[in-house]
Amino acid sequence: LLLEYVDLTQSAESKPPEGLVSTALNIFRTAFETFPTSLTLRFNFVRAALHFGDEADIEQAITIAKQTVDANPTALRITPLDDVMSWDYCQPFFNYRDYLQIVTEALAEKTNRSDDLKSLILASLRLYLARVTGEPGHLAHAVRLDPSYSVYRLEFAKELSQHRDTAQQAADLLIDVIPECFFAAEAWYLLQRLKSAHGVNIPNENELAALVAGLENKSLLGENYAGIRAGPYFNRLRLSLSRNVSGYEVRKAPRETRSVRLSILLADTNGSRYPNLLKSLEDQSLPREDYELICGETFDQIPTSMMEAADTAIVLGQSEILYNRNVAFNLGLTAASGRYIAIFAQDVSLTAEALTEILDSLESVNSKSTVYVNDRATGAPEDTHFICLRRDLCIAAGGLDESTYYSAMLGGPHELVERLIRRRLQIKTTTHVPAVSRNDLLPSKERVSSLYRELWTESFSPYARMPLRENSAIALLRANLVDTT
Repeated sequence: LLLEYVDLTQSAESKPPEGLVSTALNIFRTAFETFPTSLTLRFNFVRAALHFGDEADIEQAITIAKQTVDANPTALRITPLDDVMSWDYCQPFFNYRDYLQIVTEALAEKTNRSDDLKSLILASLRLYLARVTGEPGHLAHAVRLDPSYSVYRLEFAKELSQHRDTAQQAADLLIDVIPECFFAAEAWYLLQRLKSAHGVNIPNENELAALVAGLENKSLLGENYAGIRAGPYFNRLRLSLSRNVSGYEVRKAPRETRSVRLSILLADTNGSRYPNLLKSLEDQSLPREDYELICGETFDQIPTSMMEAADTAIVLGQSEILYNRNVAFNLGLTAASGRYIAIFAQDVSLTAEALTEILDSLESVNSKSTVYVNDRATGAPEDTHFICLRRDLCIAAGGLDESTYYSAMLGGPHELVERLIRRRLQIKTTTHVPAVSRNDLLPSKERVSSLYRELWTESFSPYARMPLRENSAIALLRANLVDTT
C-alpha cells in the first residue's frame, strides 16, 4: 500500500485514494503491537508515519522511535529476511546498500549478522529523531552506529557547524563527504561558509573544488525529475517530512505586509553566497524602508547574519545531487511586494548609490520596456548575474526557468535576459553592479548543457519567450496579471 502511495505521489498532479496511508499505518500498528520486539516492524511504522502520517501519527512515531533507540539492542529481534521496504522507498534516510550486502552475506555464509543489521536501522531512527525533534545528540549516535553512510556525516556536520568551537570538526566530516559525490554540492557550500566564517583548514581544497566544478558542469538530471520535484512524495522527504506539504519552510516573515519600491531576491546555498553583498547593503543610500530582502535558501542552513538582514527567509531543503537555485529565486518572486525586483546570483559589493541610482533611472524612463543588468553583461551565463526590472514584467515572462538545464552553477537570470531581449525590451548595463569573473564555469564546450543544446535544439529555440519549465505559482500570477501601466 505504501509503495503504491509512493508511485502515485511522484507527480505534482496526482491525488492518491483517500485512506490509503491510514490503512497501511493501521496494519503496521497491529503488526508491532502483536510482535513488540520486532525491530523492522517498529522501523517501518516510524518511517511511514513520519513521512506520510498526520500529527497524531507523527507523535506516536516519535514515541516509538525514542523507546526503540533507548532499548537494550539484545531485546530487539531481527532476521535477514525481515522486510525493510524496497531501496527506492525514502532512500536518503536509510543505508539500503550496506544493509542488503550484510543480508546477502549472512544468508550465503549462514552467519548471524543481526547486530550489524540492528546498528544500521538504529542509526536511521536517530536521523529521523534529529530531523523531527531537533534534539542534539542523535546524529552523533547515527555516525557512530553507521560511520560509512554520508547522509549521517553530512547532517552531523550541519549540527556541528552551528558553533565556532566545533566548526573544524564539521569541516573534517564535510571533507570526507564531498568525494562521495551524491551530496558533494551541499557539503561543499557549507564547507565554504565555514571557511569564510571560522577559517577552517581545508588541506585538499583545490582538489575538492575541481571535483565539485566537474560535477556541476558535467551532470544533468532528466526533465522528468524536474516535473516531480514539487510532488507530494518529494516534499515529504524534505525538512519537516510529512509536515511539509509545500516543498519549503518559511523561517522568517514580515510581521505586517508593506509596499516597498524594491524587492531584492537572493538564492543562497548553505549561507555561502552573499557575505560581500550583505555588507554593502548596510551602506546603501536607499532608505531601508524602501526595499525588502528576500532570501531563498536552496539547501537548509541560513547563517545568523542572513536571518538578521532578511525580511523574509525561506528554506527549500534541496538535498539532491543537482540543486536548482531558480526555484528559490521564483519563490522569492512570488513573495515579493515591491514594484521592482532585483535578482542577485553572485556575491558583489555595491556602490553606496547603486540601488538608488538604478531605481531612479528605471522610474525616469519607460520602465515597462527597460531592464538593468550588471556591468558588461551580454545575457550569457559567464557574465550575466544581476537583473533589475518591474515585477510584473518578470512575471509576464514566466519568471526564471526551472528546467534541469539551469540547475547548479547555471542558475540565475541570464536565460531570462535572453528571453526579455526577444520580447523587445531595452537592456541597459549599470556599472553600479560590477562584472564578476567566474571560476565555477568550465568552458562552454566542456559543459554537458552545451551538448544537450546541440542534441535538442528545438528546446532552445532562439525565438522562445517563455521558460522551458515555468513555476506553477508564477504561472498562476501571470494568468491573473493586471496591466499597471
